[in-house]
Amino acid sequence: MIAAAGGVATATTSDAALERAAIEIVYEGYLKRQQVDADKVARADGVRVPDDLDYRTIPGLSNEAIEKLEAIRPRSVGQASRISGVTPAAVSILLTHIGLAERRKAEVASPPS
Repeated sequence: MIAAAGGVATATTSDAALERAAIEIVYEGYLKRQQVDADKVARADGVRVPDDLDYRTIPGLSNEAIEKLEAIRPRSVGQASRISGVTPAAVSILLTHIGLAERRKAEVASPPS
């Protein structure tokens, strides 16, 4: 009681701190993966889906994904990733397709000299 009043840490505080540190160490890998996933979602939210994109011309998309994407017409890849029936593989295909299309446009706009 005197130690607590004087601001000195007690054994239970030390035990709690040790337990917290042990938990953080055990879950460190999981928490890092979660942060990486959250960063990917944030980046995907920044990738705009062209309004005129014809999903049927994208090879590899399932019929279900095509139907859902056509019905909802997401504005970003992040929105597309949150649509039920649009798999992570479909999101990856969509990102690749949009990236390739943007690179082709850039090449056409500024051909090498």
